[in-house]
Amino acid sequence: GIFWDNDSLAGLLALELKADLLILLSDVDGLYSGPPSDPKSKLIHTYVKQKHQGEITFGDKSRVGRGGMTAKVNAAVCAAYAGIPVIITSGYATDNIIKVLQGKHIGTLFHKDAHSWYSVRQAGAREMAVA
Repeated sequence: GIFWDNDSLAGLLALELKADLLILLSDVDGLYSGPPSDPKSKLIHTYVKQKHQGEITFGDKSRVGRGGMTAKVNAAVCAAYAGIPVIITSGYATDNIIKVLQGKHIGTLFHKDAHSWYSVRQAGAREMAVA
């Protein structure tokens, strides 16, 4: 029950309320394999802890936030493994929340069963989670 920033507080609240979905908004489109400013970094559409945990390189925290993407990922993993799907997406687009609720393919999905979809192509895993 301890939180260290807004993302961890949102995760705890989602758990307490038994939410169906948690959407964490960021200043980037989702979780990238490296700093978003690096042209070699790729957007991760479905986070698989066993695959991505050791492969991701986090950049600096934003100048307005406390925990950066590291805090978002930690909160998302905690909520997802407790049974609440999580999407990290950009808060700059005015309709991203609606797009998530419509099942559009944006942001990064965290889901407790994502590891079992690893052999399924990325779009198929996402479609399974949306369904």
